[in-house]
Amino acid sequence: MNQIDRAINDFNMLKKSGKIIVGLSGGADSVTLIHYLKFGLNREVIACHINHNLRGEESIRDMQFVVEFCKINNIQLFIKDADVRDYAVKNSLTIEEAGRAIRYDFFHEILLSQNADYIATAHTLSDNTETVLLNLTRGTGLSGLCGIPPVRGNIIRPLIYCTRQDIEDYCANNNLRYVIDSTNKDSNYSRNNIRNNVIPVLKQINESFETAILRNVKILRNDQDCLQQLAKVVFDDCKEVSGYKVDRILSEHEAIRNRVISMILDENAIQKSADLILNIDGIIKATKGKINVAPKKFIEVNNNLLKVTIEKNPIDYFEDELKMGEYISKAGEKYKISKCEIKNIDFTKKVYRNLLYILLDYDKIKGTAIIRQRKQFDTIEFENRAGTRTLKKLFIEQKLSAYEKSKTLVFADDDGLIAVFSLGVSKRVAVDEKTKTVLLIEKVNY
Repeated sequence: MNQIDRAINDFNMLKKSGKIIVGLSGGADSVTLIHYLKFGLNREVIACHINHNLRGEESIRDMQFVVEFCKINNIQLFIKDADVRDYAVKNSLTIEEAGRAIRYDFFHEILLSQNADYIATAHTLSDNTETVLLNLTRGTGLSGLCGIPPVRGNIIRPLIYCTRQDIEDYCANNNLRYVIDSTNKDSNYSRNNIRNNVIPVLKQINESFETAILRNVKILRNDQDCLQQLAKVVFDDCKEVSGYKVDRILSEHEAIRNRVISMILDENAIQKSADLILNIDGIIKATKGKINVAPKKFIEVNNNLLKVTIEKNPIDYFEDELKMGEYISKAGEKYKISKCEIKNIDFTKKVYRNLLYILLDYDKIKGTAIIRQRKQFDTIEFENRAGTRTLKKLFIEQKLSAYEKSKTLVFADDDGLIAVFSLGVSKRVAVDEKTKTVLLIEKVNY
C-alpha cells in the first residue's frame, strides 16, 4: 500500500532488518498491518494477542480467530490472558488506561525475549483523527493536538496515513477475514461517540476532513518540536544539584515555561496535568510557594530555587557519643569531626558563616559531649543573639518538616545544648579571641 510505504519512509520507521512484534487484535487494522509487513515487505513478524476478558464470549472468539490466522499464515504467536478490570481497580486507572498499560508491557516483554527490534501497532489516520478531536475536547494543549506519534522509541505505526476505508479495501482486495468488535457501535464511549457521530458530520462539511487533520497535525508537530527544543535548552540551563533556578525559568515566555515545568515533572516521575503545570507556574511567578504533587511529594519554590522534595518518615530517636573522625548520621549524611589549634580568629568567623561548618571552643565543653536528636524542652542561647530560644520554635520558624526535624543534629554536653547543625552555636562555647583549640564539625557529602 502506498500509504504504508510513504509513512515508513517519511518517519524512517524500519532502519533495521530485525524482527517486528505486531499487536494483533484480529480487527481489520491489525490484520492489514501484519499481513502487509509479512507478505508486502517480506519482514519477519511475531504476533502478540491480549485477551482483555472484557467482552465475554466475543473475547474468546477474537483469540480463536487470531490463533487460526497465525496458523494459516505461519506466524509465531504469543497470547496473554489479562484481567483488565482488576488491574484498573488496583492501579486506580480507567479501563482504557489499564488495557494500554498491559498491552505495552506485554509487547516489550516479548520484544526482549525474542530479541526483536520493533513493536508495530495498528493505529491509523482515522484513529489519529479521533485522538486529536478527543484531546481537543479535553483541552490538552498543543501536544495533544499533535495526535498519535508515528514513532516513539522502538514503537512504530506504519498505518498512520491509512483511513479506515483504505484498511477495508486492503482486506477486500486480499481476501482477508477479520473480526469486528461489537462495542465499537456503543457511543457511550467517548471515542466511539466521536467516531460514530462527530466525524460523519465533519465529513459532510469537508469530505477530506481526515486528510485536513493530517495536514494540521504535521504543522503542529513541527511547532511542538521547535518549542520543545527551545525548552530543553532552558531546562538544561536551569538545573542545579539541589533544584532548578527560578529566575532562569521566569525569563522565558509562558509557552516555554510550561514546557520546562513539564520536563521537571517528567524527570521527577510526577504525573502531569494542565492544572498542575498552571499551579506550579503560579508559584514560580510568585517566587515562593509549595504544592503537594503526589503522596508525600512536594514542589517548593524558595530562595530562587524550585525543589522537588519527598516527605520521609521521621527518624527514631538517636544519641551517640561525640568522637573525633567520621560520623554518619541516621539520615545517611556524612560529617567530619576534628579539633585543632587556631590562631586566625577572622578565618574562624568566616568559616562559621558557611552552613556546612560549625565551630566551637573545645576547651569550654563540659564533661562528655554527645550527638543526639532534639528533645521536647530543649533550649539554646546562640552567640550574637539575644535571649534563650526553644528548638521547637526555631524549627517552626525554619519551616522544617517532621523528617527534617528528626534528622537535625543536636550537640550537648553535661551542662546542656552546645550547638545545632546548622543553626548555630551556644553562646557559652562560642569561639572568641581567647580560644586556643576549636572543635570543627563539617558536613562533607553535599
